[in-house]
Amino acid sequence: MGMDAFIKSTSKPNLRNKPLNRKLYRFEEIIGDSQLMKQMKELAARIAASNSTVLLTGESGTGKELFAQAIHGLSSRKNDPFVAVNCTAIPEELFESEVFGYEAGAFSGAKKEGKPGKIELAHNGTLFLDEISELPYPAQGKLLRVIQEREVERLGGTGSKNVDFRIVAATNRDLKALVQEGKFRQDLFFRLYVFELKIPSLRKRKQDILPLAHHFIHEFNKKFSQSVKYISPELKEWLLAYEWPGNVRELKAVIERGMNIVEGHTLTMECLLISPDFESAGMRSEPIELVKLLSLEEAVANAEISAIKNALKHSGGDRTKAAQILNIHLASLYRKIAKYNLK
Repeated sequence: MGMDAFIKSTSKPNLRNKPLNRKLYRFEEIIGDSQLMKQMKELAARIAASNSTVLLTGESGTGKELFAQAIHGLSSRKNDPFVAVNCTAIPEELFESEVFGYEAGAFSGAKKEGKPGKIELAHNGTLFLDEISELPYPAQGKLLRVIQEREVERLGGTGSKNVDFRIVAATNRDLKALVQEGKFRQDLFFRLYVFELKIPSLRKRKQDILPLAHHFIHEFNKKFSQSVKYISPELKEWLLAYEWPGNVRELKAVIERGMNIVEGHTLTMECLLISPDFESAGMRSEPIELVKLLSLEEAVANAEISAIKNALKHSGGDRTKAAQILNIHLASLYRKIAKYNLK
């Protein structure tokens, strides 16, 4: 359904089986009036008019695919196909046949008439490559050739077909780090790294949390035949204090849980604490434990400690490498290790 703002829904749609002319999301449908989101939508709208490649980066659940759809909708290609490929959803052994297509008899089980790949289907339109960090290494080289030559050759084929498409790619991983680790081709990275749009996490735009929550309440009112109009003050406080590691997708899931349980016109903390399973006597089961509310200072400290420990673990205890991973000066790392009394 459908920039970490959101749109009508944040769960990733299964686009592989949907028609190419389905309704796509527009920028005006993306919920988020915080200054950060306004700037992001304005920048994305300007980039949309270009034909250049766009790389959308950001945490999982921030709405990268929604931005991709909106960019396509403002581009000169808006009346042509928007074809989405989730690079994690296609098994590696099937990836090339799915994306590049195949000719008759290319392999056992191939259709006798062959099959066009996603790239051919995106001709004149936009090819959205989601989770591009997971693109199999051999396919990376083949994709690079397609981008450079604007020609695609099907598996088992002897000739090439001209293709014209725009690439919008998305990742929640650090592609630069993957290049350094030899897991992602540097030449492909530079082809993708023309425009980078960093979609902000929900915790960086907390002004949008309550409007999003009310939006999802309205959505689930219709779905569950509820009549919720309000959010209790206590629940508002918790929604604004929680860090939302799963971003808008997590917020929607939390609201959905409460809307399954709520009675009356107000969504409360109790709605989130009640397990969906009730004992036969009608008694409430044990509450789901919510995240402990932390001060900003405590939350920042916990995040820094976790990040430092992970970086040191990844670097095998090498503090210089850990500082590089964290993108801070070595001296800063030493100060933080001393500050938090880390071993």
